[in-house]
Amino acid sequence: MEQQTSVHVTVIVSVVTFVAAMLMVLTMELSRDSPSSSLTPQRSPVTAGATGEALRRCRDLGEAATRDAGCLRLWAAGRDAFLGRTGQKP
Repeated sequence: MEQQTSVHVTVIVSVVTFVAAMLMVLTMELSRDSPSSSLTPQRSPVTAGATGEALRRCRDLGEAATRDAGCLRLWAAGRDAFLGRTGQKP
């Protein structure tokens, strides 16, 4: 009976130690500065001007915008600017 109690206490101490170690690791990870915050892409607001109006027009066209030459040209320019292909802006 005494041996069974000793094993029981050993298991409990092991579990408590493991949980404490995991909490310590979690606390350390959460307190670190996130390096991914500097990798967040910077977006230029496209809410005003001719480009914004053209994008809203394409949005409002819905599926028909996929056949509209102006929308296709605008999207291609935006894609090229995003990928840094030619330095064009949408």
